[in-house]
Formats: sequence, structure tokens, C-alpha cells
Amino acid sequence: MTSSLVSRNVVVAGRRTSVRLEPELWEALAAICKRERLTLNDLCTRIDRLRRASVARAMALKARRGKSAGPVRRPSLTSAMRVHVVVYFRRRARA
Repeated sequence: MTSSLVSRNVVVAGRRTSVRLEPELWEALAAICKRERLTLNDLCTRIDRLRRASVARAMALKARRGKSAGPVRRPSLTSAMRVHVVVYFRRRARA
């Protein structure tokens, strides 16, 4: 396994950003894109939307519980992409 990170530009919801991931994760994302018939930009946009929705749910839950211990931190896009790869292939393995 190669430990060096590879930077790539992706467009998320119409905005260009740079993401650094391990080569194996870029390969896994390419495999997901192929299976789901998506472009990398479309997949990254979906992951970003899921990340934002997750934070919104966490904030609503926190508010319902009456907690005000500060803001809910949104994970980075890079972190969300790594988690998405793991979750995607775990679900595929169970099916």
C-alpha cells in the first residue's frame, strides 16, 4: 500500500475544491462511480450533501435534547469521502 497522498480537483455543487486522498481511495471512488454510473464530481456532491444533512440532523437532535454545549462540527469533505467508501463497500459486502 502506498502512503503518499494524491491531490485532485473536484467540483462540489458547482464549486471547485482540492482533495487529498490515498491512491487506493481514489481507485475505490472510481469503482463506486463506475458501479453507480456517476461522475466523480457528482459523487462528491452527493457525499457533501449527505455530510451537510448529517450535521443538520445532529444539530436538531441536540436542540431537542436542550443541549447547548457549542456548535456541531462538520467533518471535512475528505473525511466524509473516506467514510463513504468504507460504508459503501461494507453495504455491498452484506448484500
